[in-house]
Amino acid sequence: SGNRAVLGGGLFVGTGTGYVKQVDLDGVTFANNTATHSGGGLYADQADVHITGEKASSFTGNSAMGTTDDNGGGALYAMNSNVHITAAMNPTVAFMDGNWASASGGAIFLRAAVGKSAWFSLIAPQGSGAPVITSNSATYLGGAIYVNAIGDGSTAQVVLFDTIIANNLAPQASAVQLYAGGNTQTRATLNMYANPFSSPCNVIQRCNRISGNQSGDYGTVVAETSGQARTVFQMDQGHLVNNITVNFGGLVDNIGPGNDTWINNSVIADNDFGNAPLATASGQFQINNTTIARNNRVSPAVIRSYGAPITFHNNLVFQPEAPLLASSGGADVNLCNLMVGNLTGLDNLVARNIQYTTDPVFVNAGQGDYRIQVGSQARNRYASTGCASVAHEDLLGATRPDRPDLPTPYDMGAYEYGAVVDHLFNDSFDGEVASRPASP
Repeated sequence: SGNRAVLGGGLFVGTGTGYVKQVDLDGVTFANNTATHSGGGLYADQADVHITGEKASSFTGNSAMGTTDDNGGGALYAMNSNVHITAAMNPTVAFMDGNWASASGGAIFLRAAVGKSAWFSLIAPQGSGAPVITSNSATYLGGAIYVNAIGDGSTAQVVLFDTIIANNLAPQASAVQLYAGGNTQTRATLNMYANPFSSPCNVIQRCNRISGNQSGDYGTVVAETSGQARTVFQMDQGHLVNNITVNFGGLVDNIGPGNDTWINNSVIADNDFGNAPLATASGQFQINNTTIARNNRVSPAVIRSYGAPITFHNNLVFQPEAPLLASSGGADVNLCNLMVGNLTGLDNLVARNIQYTTDPVFVNAGQGDYRIQVGSQARNRYASTGCASVAHEDLLGATRPDRPDLPTPYDMGAYEYGAVVDHLFNDSFDGEVASRPASP
């Protein structure tokens, strides 16, 4: 703690020889370290770093002072490196808390250069509690995380399990910034999943969550491309709640073509979109089996497309003040099995099983509980209309009906009313891990 260096205020891992440096760390705390350029706590360059063990690890109060585009990573900066974290979490100290970057990536900056790859994964052992990335900030991009693939053939990917990204700050992308620039083989990706090795979090704890982050003029999650590169933002069984965009940008702000968005079995609620849509579709855009409700300053519609294909299946959308879709440029729009609070601009309602409700009858929306009650019109409303298959579990890991029509049809949205979480068969031996969706 309290150390200072140009790169890696707490620890620098790299060889400078072209060989991969391998390091295993157990029970490490990076606190109040400073890098004058990048990697306030840890800097990895062409390295393979594993942070493991039963002793808790954490990054708190570290700073990266560099101000150029490739500087940042208040807690951690990884360049052409793999960082795998399976360490225990401290129940009283957040895993990454109060780190700061003068440029980008308040907590994490993952970067891959031309023809190189970079990988960051975070999963806590069973019973350890959820990893929390909170109260970090960046002066430029990515209050919590910046994923950067720059140059032809570069790939940078972050994979998080049951991780909470909360209360981070940045002018653009308070939670996550993705940037990819290069050819068709260039990609920057962030995937968020429920932990396949532990019981699902309860409805109040809400692990696998992006919440309470605040951006200035751009979205909570921002994806940006140049050239023919692509980005992917994916959330499965998660929560996007209580985030704020002050001026414009919405929740998922896709800038440029080729930004793919995949959200499944999740809740999107109580966000302030800053007079913008939830998301602008500019690549493959899919939201399925999701509950969207009580978001503020939604304009001109919940989803906007400038010609990108949209798949929107088995969702419960209660935004009475805003149309569901604003589309232009001949977009391929695939809507079906929807319960909505605003029918403006929607047609073929019966054929596509699009139904209207004035009250979804949530358990306690004011306290963030968007499960449906027995009287909800969203119950048993799925119809076989050629839609994508509904996931066999709901957001909490409860089993949905084996078939859409037996014993009753699926419920619309993220939660299946009355379904039971089977904790006994929640581990990998029942095929759960293999059945989770692969990265797009």
